[in-house]
Amino acid sequence: SFGLKEPKLTLTLGLKEKGNTSILVGDNSPIGSSLYIKLSDKTAVLLSSVALKDLTKSLYHLRDKTILEFSTGSISKINVERENIKIGFEKKENNWTVKSGELNSKAESSQVSNLLSSIDVGKIKSFEEEDPKDLTLLGLDKPEIKITLSEKDDAKSHVLMIGSKKGSTHYAKTEGSKNVFALETALVVKFPKNPLDFLSKKLFDFAKEDATGFEIKTQSETIRAFN
Repeated sequence: SFGLKEPKLTLTLGLKEKGNTSILVGDNSPIGSSLYIKLSDKTAVLLSSVALKDLTKSLYHLRDKTILEFSTGSISKINVERENIKIGFEKKENNWTVKSGELNSKAESSQVSNLLSSIDVGKIKSFEEEDPKDLTLLGLDKPEIKITLSEKDDAKSHVLMIGSKKGSTHYAKTEGSKNVFALETALVVKFPKNPLDFLSKKLFDFAKEDATGFEIKTQSETIRAFN
């Protein structure tokens, strides 16, 4: 009568020194939103206020969905490789430089930080294959995009590879692991395509408190101001 002869759910906990203990979850109580539960080695039937939906999690919900495990503050180099272009970013002190071909210029630090944040807070959309036999079918034998995040002094690198598109997602994997997962295309499109998009927009690089004067010159007059 409590739904515990054939429980809806059995939770088994491994406890230090006590071995395994199982909790049987039965029907909802007719009054309130409680569940009938019972310990496997006890006869008493109990009521729990936990909802069944909070206990019935899928494997996807329980897995870590972090794309790359890194700290944004520890990254000093970023390399983005695409089929026709390579874009590099390097951090010195608190400033980023963007490099690609003959381009070597100051980058818009906020945009580079946004790129790192997108990867850091982004989540895996779905887990596709744990041990794929052929990466060619997924476009990961020759990735469309390869992003390498390097920590200071190249102490450690984190590599993300992006493969073929699948609906509104892209196949992806990290270097050193076998499993293939999917990322939202909305995240993938944020990855750099053109190094010029990351150039600093400042006309002059200076701190306003360091300025001692300025001059405005037109065809008819010259105005000078000094501190």
